[in-house]
Amino acid sequence: MNHSIRQLTVYRFRIALVVILFGAAWLRLYDIAEVKNVDEPNIIHRAVSVANGQMHIHWYNWPGQSLIRIDGVVFKMVQMTRAVSNSDWRQPMTVLYQEQKNYFETIAHIVTVLFGLISITLVFFIAERLYSSFAGTLAALFLSVSYLHVRHSRFATPDVPMTTALLANILIALLLWNEQRAKRVQLLYLLAGIVVGFAIATKYTGALALIPIIFVHIIRFFEQYHWQWKKIIRSSWRLINLPVLLFFLGALAMHTVLNPFFFVDIQAILKQLLYEAQPIRMGVDWSGQKYIFLKNLLFYLRGPFAWSGTAITGIAYTTILYSLWRFHRTRWRPFTVLSIFFVMTLVGLSSLGLHWSRWAVPFSPLIAIAAGVGIAAIVVKIQQRCRQQFLVASITTFFLVMIIFPQALVSFVAVHSFEDQSTSRQMGKYIRQHLPTGSTIVADTYYLETGKDYRLETPRMKLYARLPEDYRQQGVDYLVIKTQRHSYARKQPELYPEILTFFDQLDYSAKKIVRVVPTDDSLLNHKRDIGVYTWLAQHGFSNLFSIENGGALTLYQLP
Repeated sequence: MNHSIRQLTVYRFRIALVVILFGAAWLRLYDIAEVKNVDEPNIIHRAVSVANGQMHIHWYNWPGQSLIRIDGVVFKMVQMTRAVSNSDWRQPMTVLYQEQKNYFETIAHIVTVLFGLISITLVFFIAERLYSSFAGTLAALFLSVSYLHVRHSRFATPDVPMTTALLANILIALLLWNEQRAKRVQLLYLLAGIVVGFAIATKYTGALALIPIIFVHIIRFFEQYHWQWKKIIRSSWRLINLPVLLFFLGALAMHTVLNPFFFVDIQAILKQLLYEAQPIRMGVDWSGQKYIFLKNLLFYLRGPFAWSGTAITGIAYTTILYSLWRFHRTRWRPFTVLSIFFVMTLVGLSSLGLHWSRWAVPFSPLIAIAAGVGIAAIVVKIQQRCRQQFLVASITTFFLVMIIFPQALVSFVAVHSFEDQSTSRQMGKYIRQHLPTGSTIVADTYYLETGKDYRLETPRMKLYARLPEDYRQQGVDYLVIKTQRHSYARKQPELYPEILTFFDQLDYSAKKIVRVVPTDDSLLNHKRDIGVYTWLAQHGFSNLFSIENGGALTLYQLP
């Protein structure tokens, strides 16, 4: 009877996971065809080339090779399927992409959404194995509404796929913890290697997937010799065994499949790796300030309070610290895999010198797991001491609604409004309504929709390599400028003298027409829990979608 009840309880939580996945899918797929991200063309354009038969794609910035090839294979499969009933789909992929660009972009977005849903599923099973099915359900629920995870699950970029690989290796590490069957151990090590190969081929920071496997491998080795240091030292050569060899074989094989020209282009890869990790990049460094590591550390510690929920993050941090403190307790030792992984990821990203919110995507599931385990443990303690189970369930439900609602609302608003109301689109709308057709425009922006009636060039930051008078001599009528470039350049004048010179001449050689700035008082600027509730108390639900995002843009007319 007890076994039947236990099974029924497990099935109940499995059903809850399915419901969560449906909700997460809806949230991520809503209006997915309209999603835009500045980094997507780097992936999608090359995926089209792969689908067209070009295997050597010569691009290693992230490196993004795995996602490029996965998207390319999906594109090719779609083409072959559609070509059976429609001869127009038998054209080269590059031609099809030009004709139906939005269609293929949507497919690429859906691929990333699938990785996001896999992440939620992995989070459930990780937290379940660490503590209970209830903890797994909470963790999945927290990640399903996490603003940062929701947002990047909608982009055809490698952050969420890489995060999925990191989670897969955490789960594999937990499965390895007490596994004694030799064949199963070997299989798990091989799978872990395959996951690492995928992770590194997806993004360089995917090398973090090594951490949980290394940690568990060392723990298993120490426990084999009962933590007797003399035996451990004498037998240290046994650290390299058949499972480890299978691990490296799996990693090498998967990485070679996804990044087959790694050794051919090793110099280009090292160059791009150094470029991605360099501490000087306008807008994402600390402008020559001291203590870069500590500033980045603070950035990545504070960010999740807005990106994953203030209460959720606070509980997660407390649970992580508790697990490290209570490491000697058997029940909490497996949780330390997660805690150490979190700490090492935090240190690793902080040491790179740059701070990108998208680099913090791996923190979202880790925080969801830690918060789920922490809350589940607290509820169990309360239930053991309180006889009023209905009261405990009611208070728990109310508390969960209060801490989940802010992130759910912010994510809901973001997917409904984030892409539609941007400063770039507002500037494009002004141009179409007020500027003469046929005008030539040069802009520092990715997405400026002016239509076919204007000659538009978007060199981004390279715009400032020439002076306003040079553009005028070349027949340019208008410039769209990001004024924040000037403030960044003034902090490091030795690095950006051309930008300072450009802005010095701009004031007297061009006429300012209009300035478009993001809305300061919008819900997406108040993502922390108390900020969401305060904003709702002030504005209500009527102005929920009145949002304008992006950098400040200024339109100048050249005389």
